[in-house]
Amino acid sequence: MKKHGLLVFWILTFVGIVLLSFISGRMFNHQCNSEIIRKTGVIRFGISLRPPFSYLASDSTPTGVSVETARMVAERLGIKKHEFQTRSFDSLLDWLNLNDFDVMVEVMFATPERADKADFSIPYLKLVTSLLVKKGNPLNLRSYADVVRSNARVMVFKGSFQEKWATEKIPANRLLKCLNFEHSVLAFERGEVDVYLTAGPAGQETIKKTSTPLDQVVPTDRIYPALPQPTPICFAVAKGQQQLLEQWNRALHQVIKSPEYSAMLIKYGFSPQDLP
Repeated sequence: MKKHGLLVFWILTFVGIVLLSFISGRMFNHQCNSEIIRKTGVIRFGISLRPPFSYLASDSTPTGVSVETARMVAERLGIKKHEFQTRSFDSLLDWLNLNDFDVMVEVMFATPERADKADFSIPYLKLVTSLLVKKGNPLNLRSYADVVRSNARVMVFKGSFQEKWATEKIPANRLLKCLNFEHSVLAFERGEVDVYLTAGPAGQETIKKTSTPLDQVVPTDRIYPALPQPTPICFAVAKGQQQLLEQWNRALHQVIKSPEYSAMLIKYGFSPQDLP
């Protein structure tokens, strides 16, 4: 028995060392990412499939306003090959810091908590946060304060900044954390929720897809007073990737000012008024 226990101990120790070496190697192998991109001509993007920001076209090619913006930036940097990794929204920054991809290409507000995990680009869009409610707004929800005071069943997207707020303010038996876009649609159709805390374009996509009649309400207050309304959204790179971030920001600034960018926004349901 002692020999068996000792064998198990050494096996577990070996496995732990291997895993630690693997994770440490990925976490700290960020020094040369911009140089690797330059040499290989390949840039890796992380997405989570949240229409209209990122989703798969009919031919399974990633597209969406965030994806196409990233493509335009990469092209301006002379990078022709773009690879995509799909991860859950709540794990994107963790995978970014594991060097799974070079740039987080998703709709994300640069909150202070997220800024501790990654370095954010200059904004490429600004979005109005909103409450998605049943047609006619039967619970008369006009603000986040109304949501807290009511008995409304609340839905948030897992990993969103609304999730953190809702977890602190809303009882667990009234809170649903949706995992993906399809989940947000089904939750309304199944009658599981009364209000969805989201951002304008994402809410509009849910309205389009669900058979449940919905209205979109702009709240009269803010979850985080420090975040302006409309709220700017950004790309992100791993901590320590300053050279890549500076190159990305320069190219992104040029893209945002171009007529091609304005035309692309219109294609995906946005307008020049959504520019930062």
